[in-house]
Amino acid sequence: MKLVHVVIGKANPERPNGVNRAVHGLASAQRRAGVDVEVWGLTVDARAETPSREYRLRLFRWRSLRRVDRELLRALDHADADTVFHFHGGFQPEFHACARRLAARGLPWILTPHGAYRAPNVGRSRAKKRIYLALFDAFVLRGARAVQVFSTCERDELLALEPRARAVVVPNGQEPLARPVVAPSVRTSAAPPSVARPSFGTCGRLVQHEKGLDLLIDGFALHVRAGGAGELMLVGDGPDRERLKSRALAAGVAERVRFVGELFGDAKLAQLAACDAFLQPSRTEGMPMSVLEAAALGLPCVVSRETNLGEEIERWGAGLVLERNDAEDIAAALARVATLQERGELAELGLRGRAMIDAEFAWSSVARRTLVELYGAGAIDSLR
Repeated sequence: MKLVHVVIGKANPERPNGVNRAVHGLASAQRRAGVDVEVWGLTVDARAETPSREYRLRLFRWRSLRRVDRELLRALDHADADTVFHFHGGFQPEFHACARRLAARGLPWILTPHGAYRAPNVGRSRAKKRIYLALFDAFVLRGARAVQVFSTCERDELLALEPRARAVVVPNGQEPLARPVVAPSVRTSAAPPSVARPSFGTCGRLVQHEKGLDLLIDGFALHVRAGGAGELMLVGDGPDRERLKSRALAAGVAERVRFVGELFGDAKLAQLAACDAFLQPSRTEGMPMSVLEAAALGLPCVVSRETNLGEEIERWGAGLVLERNDAEDIAAALARVATLQERGELAELGLRGRAMIDAEFAWSSVARRTLVELYGAGAIDSLR
């Protein structure tokens, strides 16, 4: 069996796009497991350089439903008969065109929506998205050999939209990480030591509604007004950066909220390791790579249920779960983190998070699960 992942982008692990990072991690682990795997990236610039990788990367022009790259269609037509295609994302016209081509040849495909069909996402522009689903994505969902979802909640929401989809729960993955030694310059803060600890951090695209960053700043402001210590650090960039800065200023906490900007690789890991706890109060997610990465670094994680990681965080005692996910809920969680740090009990939560990653989310075990639960017997036979 040959496996081809298809993704919008270049599966670049050094970019903040969680879908592309997940595809890179999964394809790398599958290649190490002995699978013949490629990644096909649909991108505006098919000539741009990307980091080296263990699997083959082929790039095609990202166009539209009416102008699917002819090279991509030719590649589909010439794919070997034992090839399984794995699409990543939802509401992508190219995937519908590709699935039609594969169906005509009798070739199978898998779909991982990465949260695209979560209820909050479909709820926005609901009428338009339901029409699109009926016209295009329903064919992809119904015809898929399996639709990978990251939690039972996501599975239930998907089946409410398309009952004939063959939904299978397999989580995202994460490489185990050694926590880097933090240079003093990384830990330097403009705030005095009395308020600079604990350092609460988050990382990702600065999109305030989806990631709940407006809730995070409001909750941090409530924490500060109640006399709470600490600072808030946002690693990343995005369309709402200036809006979030203005929100922090209006809330009177601008001096204790740091916008670090985009960081990649070791620089990002070192900055995150300087934090005492990681927060992800998202309103909608697939399964955020940032939380898995933070847990792998040994950071206690404060997450919303919508991250699809609340159940695991609770079961392992690796952090706190926001039940209401509003400003008051977040403020209470920040106060709890500060109390645990004062008692010397916070680090234990981080150690449990690292154990959670090793036991449930290591890419090596996730890759093996995909071979058994998503691709079928042919995948296992190809390793013998």
